[in-house]
Amino acid sequence: YRILPVPGVSAAITALSASGLLHDQFYFVGFLPAKAKQRQTALVKLLGITATLVLYEAPHRIVETIDGLMAVFPPSRQIVFARELTKLFEEIHRCPLSEAAAWLLQDSNRQKGEFVLLLEGASDALDTDVVETERILSILLSECSVKQAATLAAQRAQFHADGISTEDVDWKPIIREALQEAAVECPHLMQSLTPVEATA
Repeated sequence: YRILPVPGVSAAITALSASGLLHDQFYFVGFLPAKAKQRQTALVKLLGITATLVLYEAPHRIVETIDGLMAVFPPSRQIVFARELTKLFEEIHRCPLSEAAAWLLQDSNRQKGEFVLLLEGASDALDTDVVETERILSILLSECSVKQAATLAAQRAQFHADGISTEDVDWKPIIREALQEAAVECPHLMQSLTPVEATA
């Protein structure tokens, strides 16, 4: 059945009411930074939040934002596109994050209008290694390229290739390999790490 939210004073609440995401808390993020590196840094800090994440986005940046989300978060997380709420071409679509980019690109009209994005929160049983990885990724993003940090988050963990959840990943060798590569590309990175991490 199609659900039509009743217009309210907040686009975030309007989107949440029709999203179908089951959670008793939400975390309002608003607009992410415009620059790619700053945007990825901000997203990494949200990785462990268990509440539903609420983001706003403009049409000219929606593709880049989805790419950024896919580089950081597991592909199994549910995302909701709430576009043009309360207007003639209102559209609400929910799908796994792994399918978000393809859905967005299937129809150019889907990239038009103002967006509310809702992203499913982290599991309550978030592994401590994942929390540690979040901290390491923050360091990588502050010192190195977005490409390298995205490689750690997505390619090394094979999230997009294999659909592996964060709970199924042994993060220690992934972190170790990333740090070794970072030492070559960004020598100053080692100054941001503890002696134990630098020699892991």
